[in-house]
Amino acid sequence: MEKRKISILGSTGSIGTQALEVIEKLQDKFEIIALSGGSNIELLTEQAEKFKPKYLCIGNSNKKVNIDGIKTLYGSEGLDEICSNKENDIILVAVSGKIGLRPTLKAIENKYNEICRDLADPDVYSDLEKVTQLSKEKNNLEEVNAAYQQLKQIKEDINVATEMLKDKEMEIFAREELENLEKKQEELKEKIKILLIPKDPNDEKNVIMEIRGAAGGDEAN
Repeated sequence: MEKRKISILGSTGSIGTQALEVIEKLQDKFEIIALSGGSNIELLTEQAEKFKPKYLCIGNSNKKVNIDGIKTLYGSEGLDEICSNKENDIILVAVSGKIGLRPTLKAIENKYNEICRDLADPDVYSDLEKVTQLSKEKNNLEEVNAAYQQLKQIKEDINVATEMLKDKEMEIFAREELENLEKKQEELKEKIKILLIPKDPNDEKNVIMEIRGAAGGDEAN
């Protein structure tokens, strides 16, 4: 059986360390592609030496780590590279809050684009079961991916408005635009957080309800 390839973002935290403990017991089933951590460089280095990932991402670029055979990445760009790696079967985002939001959305974007490429391949349509599965996965990711694209556009617009502040003639307009964009940005982030809540697997199942008259007389009916 081929091993499942997994990357763990936040491997030095409680969720990340517990995941590695499980993987250690199932080494015949999983292969670590990448690990990432923040300030606990000592633990992250120990994990890298033990599990031998291909990539190691460190949040603080001022702290350099060199381990033979492992490519070291840094910061958000490093996380983006890990999330864009097509080798991944699973990306475990074991970090909370804003730090975990970007790599989560980046992984979803990459998966969505990969599915779209697969569905555009004529050879895929010879396998109806696969097409059905891919279409379902695409539908599940469509709304959150669309929201992420909007979020990226708003970020670009914020950068433009910030630059416009330097122009005295445009300063008042730029401040108003910046205020509106920042408000939209926060609203969209909250929407995305809701979209990321796992759906109940039973939501799409059909329910048959039989309604019978009650046995308690007219008041029960």
